[in-house]
Amino acid sequence: MRIEYEGLALAIAPVATDAVTISKIHGFKVAANDRFLQLHNTKGTPTTATILRVWPIYGSAPFGDGFVADDILCSEGATFAVSTTANTYTASAETVDIFVNGDAALNDTGTSIAGDYTTADEVLQVWTHAAGPQKLVRLEVADSVVGSGGVFVQIHSGNIPATNKLVASFPLANQGSIDKFFGYGISPATIVSQQVFEGCTVAISSTQNTYTALGSNVLYIRATYRA
Repeated sequence: MRIEYEGLALAIAPVATDAVTISKIHGFKVAANDRFLQLHNTKGTPTTATILRVWPIYGSAPFGDGFVADDILCSEGATFAVSTTANTYTASAETVDIFVNGDAALNDTGTSIAGDYTTADEVLQVWTHAAGPQKLVRLEVADSVVGSGGVFVQIHSGNIPATNKLVASFPLANQGSIDKFFGYGISPATIVSQQVFEGCTVAISSTQNTYTALGSNVLYIRATYRA
């Protein structure tokens, strides 16, 4: 999917929350002091560790770069940030007007989102079995403190998690994260007592092949899906 981002008077410009290839940037430095424009491989807060590319930006002047055959792949999302230092990220109060072109790995046209990056969850209902079948396109889960030995992220076809409606189970390391793409999407389904369940509920379990409620929330669960 083609990305065309426009941000005005920003010190931090969150261009994409999914994997994206950046092909061109241009814009204007808003304030007078010389600074550095950094491209970060993140959908969140920029840090020194996430810097991919740095450009000096001078005074109150235009800037730009077209990468042509040297497009920049941002696997975790893309965020531009103004920094007072070049090779480390030091937040700046000065801003830029920025315009970015690129291509996203995920075509999110017509998709919906369940969950977010800020709400702690143990169970997230993406859609009910009465609303199914739909297609799960992407699943993102991050753990902060629970499961010292690791836990399991499970996809269930019912409205509530249950072993007999378990469709898939993925390990999640302690203080780790997963970010799974499912191509054009998967439609969870099971048959229980001659009834088809076509919902999608994501749950955290302490066991892999059965559902065992953990009793603790992970940092977040976020699902992208489409009809």
